[in-house]
Amino acid sequence: MESSVSQGGEGRRSAILMTVAFLSMGAFLFWLSVTAHTPEVAIIEASTSDSLAASAVTVQAAVLGADPMAQAGQLIRVEDVNVAGTIGSTAFWTELAGRPDPFLVHMDAMVAADSITVAAGDRVTVVGSVYTMSDSVADAWEAAGSISENQKFEVTFAASYLEIMDLMVIRAGGGDGGGN
Repeated sequence: MESSVSQGGEGRRSAILMTVAFLSMGAFLFWLSVTAHTPEVAIIEASTSDSLAASAVTVQAAVLGADPMAQAGQLIRVEDVNVAGTIGSTAFWTELAGRPDPFLVHMDAMVAADSITVAAGDRVTVVGSVYTMSDSVADAWEAAGSISENQKFEVTFAASYLEIMDLMVIRAGGGDGGGN
C-alpha cells in the first residue's frame, strides 16, 4: 500500500516538474523572440542608372576572377564583391573568389561625379566592362587627378581592370553610412 501512495506522489511531482519545464521553455522562447533582432542590409550609396544595370549580364565573382579578359567586350554585373582597399578617389581593389591577387576596379566619370565612396571591407555590386591595363591608361588616370604618381605605379601591376558605370555600396548591419 505504501508503495502505491509513494508512486502517486512521484507521479504528481513529475507532472508538476514537467509543467514547470514547459512553461520555462515557453517563457525563454518568448524572451528570445522579443529581444532578438534580424540583421538588416542597408544600401548606403548607389548611382542612378537602373536601365544600365538591367541590360548587363550577371557574372559570378569567381568567373570574373578566373579569367577577367573572357568578359571583355560585354557589359557585366558582378554582385556582392568585397572591397580590399582603395586607390585614390576613383579606384579600388576587390577580392574575387578563386583569384590569389586583388582585382582592380575603376569608376567612370559619371560614377565618380556621384561622389560615391567605398572603403575597405564594404561590399559592392558593380556594372561595367573589362579592359586591359596599360601604362597609357594609368597615365590618363593620373592626369585626371584620380590617382597619384605612386598609385599609378601600383595599378600598372594589374593585367586588367573593370571600368564601372554603375555602383551600389552595401554594408551588412544597416550601418550609419548615410548616403544618396
